[in-house]
Amino acid sequence: MTSIEFLAYLRSLDIQLFVKGESLRCNAPEGVLSPQLRAKIVDRKSELIALLHQANAQIDRSPQLVRISRDAEGGMLFDHASQTLRDHRSLPLSFAQQRLWFLDRLVPNNPFYNIPFSVRLQGKLDYVALKQAFGAIVDRHEALRTNFVKLDGQPVQIVAQKVNLSLPVVDLRHLPPNERQLTAEQIATEEAQQPFNLATDLLLRVKLLQLDAAEYVLLLNLHHIVADGWSLGVLVRELGLLYTAKSESKPYPLAELPIQYADFAYWQRQWLQGQVLESQLSYWRSHLADLPILNLPTDRTRPAVQTYRGATQSLKLSKTLTQSLEAFSQQAGVTLFMTLLAAFQTLLHRYTGQEDIAVGSPIANRNHSQLEPLIGFFVNSLVLRVDLSNNPTFRELLERVRQVTLGAYAHQDLPFEKLVEELHPERDLSRNPLFQVVFALQNAPMQPLELPGLMLNPLKFDVSTTRFDLELHLWECDRGLNNLWEGSVDGLSGFVAYNTDLFDASTIARMLAHFQALLEGIVTNPDTRIANLPLLSAAEYHQLLVAWNQTSCDYPDLCIHQLFQAQAARMPDATAVVLADEQLTYQELDRRANQLAHYLQQLGVSSESLVGICLDRSLEMVIGILGIWKAGGAYIPLDPNYPSDRLKFMLDDTQVAIVLTQSSLAPLLKGGWGDRTEPGNEEPELAPLLKGGWGNRTEPGNEEPELAPVFQESWGDRLICLDTDWKTIATYDDETPNSNVTANNLAYVIYTSGSTGKPKGVLVEHRGLCNVVHAQIQVFKLQPKNRILQFSSLSFDASVFEMLLAFGVGASLYIPPKTARLPGAELVQFLQDKAIDTTILPPAVLAILPAAELPTLQTVISGGEAVKHEIVQQWAVGRRFFNAYGPTEATIWATVAQLSATGNNDNKPSIGRPISNTQIYLLDSHLQPVPIGIVGELYISGDGLARGYLNRPQLTDERFVCLGSREQGVGTSWEQGARESNNQPPITNYQLPITDRLYKTGDLARYLPDGNLEFVDRIDNQVKIRGFRIELGEIETLLLQHPTVRETVAIAHENATDKRIVAYIVLNRDSTQELPNLQDEQVKQWQNLYDQTYHQPATNNDATFNIIGWNSSYTNRPIPKEQMQQWVSDRTQQILSLQPQRVLEIGCGTGLLLFQIAPHCTQYWGTDFSSASIEYIEQQLATQPLPQVKLLQRMATNFEGLEANSFDAVILNSIVQYFPSIDYLLQVLEQAIHTVAPGGFVFIGDVRSLPLLSAFHAAVQLERADNTASREHLQQQVQTAIFQETELAIDPAFFHALKQHWERISHIQVQLTRGRYCNELTQFRYNVILHIEADPPSLPPYQGRLEKSSCPPYQGGLGGSSQLNWTQDNVNLAQVRQQLAEKPAALSITKIPNARVVGAVKTAQWLVEGTQAPKTAGKMREALEQVTSGIEPEDWWDLVAELPYTVDVSWSNADNTGCYDVTFQHQSATKNSAILPFQEQVNLTRPWKTYANDPLQTQFARHLIPQLRSYLEQSLPQYAIPSAFVVLEALPLTPNGKVNRRALPAPDTIQRWGTDDTPRSPIEQKLANIWAELLGLKRVGIHDNFFQLGGHSLLATQLTSRIRDAFGVELPLRNVFESPQVAQLAKAIAHLQSNQPQQTPQIVPLSRAAHRRLRSSLNRDTEEGDR
Repeated sequence: MTSIEFLAYLRSLDIQLFVKGESLRCNAPEGVLSPQLRAKIVDRKSELIALLHQANAQIDRSPQLVRISRDAEGGMLFDHASQTLRDHRSLPLSFAQQRLWFLDRLVPNNPFYNIPFSVRLQGKLDYVALKQAFGAIVDRHEALRTNFVKLDGQPVQIVAQKVNLSLPVVDLRHLPPNERQLTAEQIATEEAQQPFNLATDLLLRVKLLQLDAAEYVLLLNLHHIVADGWSLGVLVRELGLLYTAKSESKPYPLAELPIQYADFAYWQRQWLQGQVLESQLSYWRSHLADLPILNLPTDRTRPAVQTYRGATQSLKLSKTLTQSLEAFSQQAGVTLFMTLLAAFQTLLHRYTGQEDIAVGSPIANRNHSQLEPLIGFFVNSLVLRVDLSNNPTFRELLERVRQVTLGAYAHQDLPFEKLVEELHPERDLSRNPLFQVVFALQNAPMQPLELPGLMLNPLKFDVSTTRFDLELHLWECDRGLNNLWEGSVDGLSGFVAYNTDLFDASTIARMLAHFQALLEGIVTNPDTRIANLPLLSAAEYHQLLVAWNQTSCDYPDLCIHQLFQAQAARMPDATAVVLADEQLTYQELDRRANQLAHYLQQLGVSSESLVGICLDRSLEMVIGILGIWKAGGAYIPLDPNYPSDRLKFMLDDTQVAIVLTQSSLAPLLKGGWGDRTEPGNEEPELAPLLKGGWGNRTEPGNEEPELAPVFQESWGDRLICLDTDWKTIATYDDETPNSNVTANNLAYVIYTSGSTGKPKGVLVEHRGLCNVVHAQIQVFKLQPKNRILQFSSLSFDASVFEMLLAFGVGASLYIPPKTARLPGAELVQFLQDKAIDTTILPPAVLAILPAAELPTLQTVISGGEAVKHEIVQQWAVGRRFFNAYGPTEATIWATVAQLSATGNNDNKPSIGRPISNTQIYLLDSHLQPVPIGIVGELYISGDGLARGYLNRPQLTDERFVCLGSREQGVGTSWEQGARESNNQPPITNYQLPITDRLYKTGDLARYLPDGNLEFVDRIDNQVKIRGFRIELGEIETLLLQHPTVRETVAIAHENATDKRIVAYIVLNRDSTQELPNLQDEQVKQWQNLYDQTYHQPATNNDATFNIIGWNSSYTNRPIPKEQMQQWVSDRTQQILSLQPQRVLEIGCGTGLLLFQIAPHCTQYWGTDFSSASIEYIEQQLATQPLPQVKLLQRMATNFEGLEANSFDAVILNSIVQYFPSIDYLLQVLEQAIHTVAPGGFVFIGDVRSLPLLSAFHAAVQLERADNTASREHLQQQVQTAIFQETELAIDPAFFHALKQHWERISHIQVQLTRGRYCNELTQFRYNVILHIEADPPSLPPYQGRLEKSSCPPYQGGLGGSSQLNWTQDNVNLAQVRQQLAEKPAALSITKIPNARVVGAVKTAQWLVEGTQAPKTAGKMREALEQVTSGIEPEDWWDLVAELPYTVDVSWSNADNTGCYDVTFQHQSATKNSAILPFQEQVNLTRPWKTYANDPLQTQFARHLIPQLRSYLEQSLPQYAIPSAFVVLEALPLTPNGKVNRRALPAPDTIQRWGTDDTPRSPIEQKLANIWAELLGLKRVGIHDNFFQLGGHSLLATQLTSRIRDAFGVELPLRNVFESPQVAQLAKAIAHLQSNQPQQTPQIVPLSRAAHRRLRSSLNRDTEEGDR
């Protein structure tokens, strides 16, 4: 055997040899390369290397198919190997075929790759000749006789020697003539959609429809795996020749084919390896590095899995335009294809704004003459990536396209399929790899189809599939498929195929029109920059710029306070503003504002004067604003809650001379003003802004404000406290003051956040405010009877909107109290009590408020941030719901939409249309209007535009631009910047119908076809991860639709090495309660923990005092013995003081209380859920008997066998924190109360305080933190700890609510824990006693020894009772002692600061507020040393030890400050409810769940996160699935009620769910082993992604084969892509195993004879199928 023969033999075994350098490499299927073969290869090594080098050298010199021809030595090698393969009938697939085969396996039974073809035949048809012609074509071309099967895990071609092609005839002549055509079209469509079975079907179908005696329709359908567009031309040409020969009995007209498609496939695989492959790959790797995704705007959200539903629209260019394009291409030295491609990519650039655009383009790939006459799948796809940056001229772009195209042509031999495999792009089932848009110019030579005696015409039918998002196919005049039956046409023609799940037909029609407009502009002036080429028609320009901006209307040319004055004159007695029990009529408010205005004018305030206002929301706030306006000034809101640095900056920036405030806030403003202008310093340089820097706006007679006298006063005199100074102000005239202020003057300066970290002051004029009022009246149509909520802080312009909303129509403005200014129960109560009917609230607040509980709220305006459909559906039912949009720079709002709950959910809720006297323009980065549906930056023009930014002229020029009139030099800086960036001014091919400025918002939006606007995103906040643009709002929308999610925010979190999506979630707490199995699981976990704990040996010698497991949260070390002894003693004394005789202790543990209390009782039952606990106590009772003790192992909820009224006391000490929910506690307490006799009690000890939960975790985290730990880090740690809290913390108010729930409870004591030791037990826990009412004598009596009614009646002699507030009454211990010396019957003191927790509370406040907070843990520790300490609760017990009083230290009115109340009662006084400790005011409507945290939420999150991930995977592509889910107790909000994204904890600080990726089951273990073997890895985790580890499509098919062999199930290939993790696939396999009745037979090796039998059976089946 020669070396050539030996090499051919090896290839017949699929053993591939190749050389790398001087090394011989080998690839062989598993088990094929035997030791004997290996030895023979080694023996021939040098000969084989030389032979392969020779072959490679020949290929390198000329990559042509010379090896196929029989007169070349290399051809002998190829032919011999090919013949060997043919003998086995196991021919390899070409790379292109392999991909289609794989796609067919991924989505079986699909018609996506059908090539349908239909033609109408009129005349005399020779049926026999037609059938014989088709039969001859099938005989001639092996590709048409090929099927594709899987052998040994690999796809192979099976070529049949002979097949019988059927040509069925469907006779439609029985139908009425008018129905035949329609039926023929329906059948043609059905045939085109009929899928092929690649393994068994003949991949060419032919059918003949007979409509009349001389009228037929011929239907052809081929699968793309055996044909392409060129193949159709071959088929048509040969059909014409063969039909003519057969019908006219002429000789066979065709020459023998030199090769077949299988030869090409084999050659391709042999040639494309080693150095040839590497040289091709090197080019494409470089060309396609960091390839971006084309983000073409769509009409609907992209489905998670690509759909192939499609439609087409035709395109035809005029002869003139076609000739111009051809002439220009020739003159430019490029092909027509290059010109059209450059134009198409320009269109995509204008549609997307992207500068790096790649499209796919098919290439015939028949660059060898031997391939031209073949039918087969030769076409290759080239990725043509073009750089459109820096706004080139079209001619410059064309040169770039030329270079890219030529480079691609030079490397076209690398099949697209091989490119995908090698580049390994991100797997995404929602789109094709590398490109999603196709451009093709069909210019293959095609002869018209001519059949003797017949006239041919195309039959049009619906093609309802497409393989890409968008395909543009064009044909040259005398080339391409269009020429098959029509001959020459006048101009370029073609069609667009598009995915109907993404695009509407109207969108595609606009796109085609824009493409033609671009082409016209290109041939007219190819030296125009691509951004300035015409795109829109004149009608579109008019619609976008004029028709949809016709908002002009008249309104009074007045100042806003003048409108108010007119309102006050019309309805003086109408209520203007209400706060609690105070209110002012319009007349009263007007007069007080007049008095203040006169006072301010005396101080020098006039037009354009800036006056600060630092007031809590109050009547004085409204008076102050109106007074400043009436004096002629403009106000600057100074929020007292702002950080001092921010306030200082604002005061320095504005240099205000006067600030209106109140006495309680004055200390904030005195001192600390920095280097302000002092007497003698020059006036601040604000003149250009304050006088109207955009044109001369100073009216005749207006004078510059004379503030010099004010600047010469001391600063303290410039603070005007409206509460303490009002007596002086009230002496001024209450008539309207004179003022020369006009609508062009300044009204206020509001500061907004700046990208540089410094806020910027926006200058807003009266004209804009008057336009706001006019637009409000137009849109909302409110009446004087309406009641408007004043919700927003004065520092946000929404507060102005609320005031104008009321005052503009004479309605009433309602200011809520402090407790109702955040979303919650108090705000709801306020809205209900005051019957508020109109609000403007941000969506984050609306998401929390219960719409159903607010029926009077009939007008809801959402603003401030994008609203979601869920909010609309919640609030738009039964009321008017508006969505308002607008930046502060446009005077509060610019557009508005009224939305309904039944609106279209395909798009985001609209922001509507511009309000009156406002224009909206959507422009691209080059200031060109964008078409409908295309995203552009939103620019605003009109009367509402602010002047600009205070002291920021450069920023003003950047954001307030001028595109119209250049009068007065406005817009120069913008125009100059445009020239610098583009080397030319921004040429526009339109004229904006404006003569004033535009505000550049930085917001992205698009027009909908109906003229409404859709907000898209911020221009500077586009989320891109690994080249994919991700709409975070889409993730949020989907998550909100999940029943377990109440609120959510998705962000892109970025660190130094990675960028990923993080979803923050607030759970629907009802969801955790609906899962009882979680409660059981939680209790079981505690049970297991304590079983293990109590099995440990005791830590001290006293077995009755076993404190094992009592560890400190601060140190994780055991709490010292003496501290625990004090804790036990406190409880024991408290219980024994009530002298119970029959006791039930639930949760007796190691008997800490049992051994102390049981000896004093006649009966003591102890229960515990831990068997170890019961066993331990039983062991101790064996040595020190207590016969009255009975022990039971049972859950706390199990009261079986316990009769009613059978115990004097039920003790639940330090166990309720382990209950899974408040409902569980209620269940236990209900049964406990049932078992207590009248006059008895329930003792609930060691209860964790919910109001102090934040303080507890803050103290713990601070104790553990390093001194350098940041405040933000501590804050995130505390937030995480609170969420992950697995113990139940309860609001003391809960126990007071129980009294309203169960009438048997007579009264309740909520007591602080006694003791001098400061630990978590005394700091953050409390005890509760539920006293049971004594019933009539018929019930079993209380058997304890304490006579509760034995006190003699009170007979006088003592003073009455008194009540003090520690802070307000400035109380101290000495004063209390003095008062008690006067012997009052009772003395109560409230709100006493708690020395035990004051530090922890302060730390928690620092972490929440953060404005004045120390920045690190070390600084916090230092600051805490200076914090004023409170009063130690134990001091009160020490005090009464020497006085005839009893004391109750209670958390009756608990809050998060930790303050407590004390009640002293004289020992001789009657105990009645009047002198018991203060009782909590009970809200009867408050749900039980709000009294406690949710210990199940951590466990629930562990269960939920995988569910949410799976849920999102149903609707989103994999790259859009968040990589981390952070579950929070609540989303952080800004003071204005918006979500504070900056305060969201970093995902690294939260617990990671399911980080252990070790296989958990035999299926996972076996599957991980298969992956490791296939991928060549040492270890695979259950959450690893198959494709991220290096898997690809072929390996995926091998994986399914391995799975079938290992598990006996047939796993669909698609499952691997949809569930690419071990854990996911293991579930799918388990499901298949449980639902599969019998296993799939395992594939076993067959002998050569078996191969032949298999081939024969395949052929026989094919032949029988054809019959």
